[in-house]
Amino acid sequence: MANAPDESGETLTTRSSAWIIRIDSTTFVVKRLLRRDAVTLSPKERQRWYRDGMRRTGLLILYVVATAIALGGVGDLTIRALFEVHKRFLGTADVPAATTSLILHLLHALGGGLVGIGIASFALVHFAVRRGERWALWTMLAAVVASEGANALGMYAVGSFWYVSVTYIVLTAIGVTLLVAAKSKHF
Repeated sequence: MANAPDESGETLTTRSSAWIIRIDSTTFVVKRLLRRDAVTLSPKERQRWYRDGMRRTGLLILYVVATAIALGGVGDLTIRALFEVHKRFLGTADVPAATTSLILHLLHALGGGLVGIGIASFALVHFAVRRGERWALWTMLAAVVASEGANALGMYAVGSFWYVSVTYIVLTAIGVTLLVAAKSKHF
């Protein structure tokens, strides 16, 4: 469908199967449209369209959380000195070398565990959750709640940034909820 400009040359619209281009005198807009939008879909097609969107969003959230957990673990592995929050928790600015070494080794152990949880979560999403394996959803949720929950509690006790770990737990729960709802027959 093509509309020729009117006498003032204001509008030109061209439509192909996938693109609509509209040229006005002041703007140039190109939009890619779905083959059919949600308004013109039948009820079953609309339900499938929403479910596909929920599934894609849930998978994206789980991929991002798994990657963020692994990168956070790498960050813990790179710590070479105590932060001020650690010194404040210990109540002294002059922390003995043995205590510093112990705390850094514990942080590195935590970081290694978080890298493992992040990689395992990514693998679960990529190899099992994508294929519809529900056990993998619950396994990932349990692993993230256990690891990041313990991390959040420890960080809260020290006075550090505990809310990042809680954010990972909440995002994982949202991703799992979207994927379970996308598979539900009662949607």
